[in-house]
Amino acid sequence: MSWIYRYEAGIKSAVEGYASLDMNYSRIYIEIKDSEHGINDYWELPIRSCIARIPGKPTPALIATTQSELNSPQKPSTNGVFAGGYKKALENLQKYAIK
Repeated sequence: MSWIYRYEAGIKSAVEGYASLDMNYSRIYIEIKDSEHGINDYWELPIRSCIARIPGKPTPALIATTQSELNSPQKPSTNGVFAGGYKKALENLQKYAIK
């Protein structure tokens, strides 16, 4: 379980919500209640392990994203295994929670 923070201009502010990783079902659950930015949503995203493409370069352990992102030609290691319409959820996360 992890708490959610908004990061703006070098300042982290706690936001009501959480992120929880379920490795048994390869899912991440995210809930954000940020009235200041008008976010009151819950997302359930599929995850999978990342493949290190460049030896010695740091690589994330996991990725959670949309099917369209995973199916794009520049990301061949994902093999298009995800399904679901999570684009709006990820746009909101990128816009408000992950900076």
